Amino acid sequence: MTDTHEATTGTDSELEARLRRIDDQLEFYQRVSAYGRPADGNLHEETAELWAPEGVYDIDFGRFEGRDEIADFIHGSLHQGLTAKGCSHVLSLPHVMLRGDRAYASV
Repeated sequence: MTDTHEATTGTDSELEARLRRIDDQLEFYQRVSAYGRPADGNLHEETAELWAPEGVYDIDFGRFEGRDEIADFIHGSLHQGLTAKGCSHVLSLPHVMLRGDRAYASV
């Protein structure tokens, strides 16, 4: 007896690959949604841990490559000055693009 659902949706390996992409995308959403609390609390190391070690944070204020640069930005005078004046993050669902072992998001 054959499973008609499997016959119409692809092979096991195709389904496994699709599930991996969905898991990767969900992980990315989780990391983006976790950003506001540590960033607004000036928890620079915790904020930087949301990125892969070689991750890039490319925003209006600059491009920060790697966790050390990201942590330095969060700990730096610009970010500290903004949060001291009451600025905080209001996050929305990002558009996530997965390309191989890289992920990109725009909000």
